[in-house]
Amino acid sequence: MIAELYLAGRHQVATNLLILTLEKRPSAQIQNLIFDLEAMQPGAKAVMAAAARTLTPEDAASLLLRMERCGLPEQAQVIFRSTIYNGLVGQSGSFLAALGLSNSSYARVDVLCNDAREMGVETVAYLLLALESASLTNHVAAIIQVRCHSCPILDVVMLISRLTASNRGPLMERVVTGILDHFVNARSLTEQVSLLAAP
Repeated sequence: MIAELYLAGRHQVATNLLILTLEKRPSAQIQNLIFDLEAMQPGAKAVMAAAARTLTPEDAASLLLRMERCGLPEQAQVIFRSTIYNGLVGQSGSFLAALGLSNSSYARVDVLCNDAREMGVETVAYLLLALESASLTNHVAAIIQVRCHSCPILDVVMLISRLTASNRGPLMERVVTGILDHFVNARSLTEQVSLLAAP
């Protein structure tokens, strides 16, 4: 019924039914439900992505934790990406803060740093802003180190440009300051001059 509601465009109703169903089932039954959803159109991942978009950040974090605890990493990853990269920095920050309070692996510094290594500049900029909005400053510093420690200067310029284009005020200023502080402390004087001279 959840998949049918989703296909009918009733995403909020499908999400509500999914949440109610998950709250009352043990892990084995949840796994079976997800496998059954995956076998139907549009599939469990599409349903999870729709659910993540309609839930509050805290409820999306609870859903992700449920998927983690039930051994469903693909669905947890879909929820994570759908919630983090929704275009709303404040909501993404609340989601990350809730994951951090719940000790989710998705809020661990090492996990986020590994993800950040593979991300494009725009995605990293967005993640840094979301982490800063959640006051996860150790996470911000770690990702800045991963992305700016030994990369080409052009990558740092592109990241700063993307951040300044975001018009996120104090959030952006704190992240850019963190990048510049790291660059001054970790890179050579020649590289610092090159950064200043970059367009």
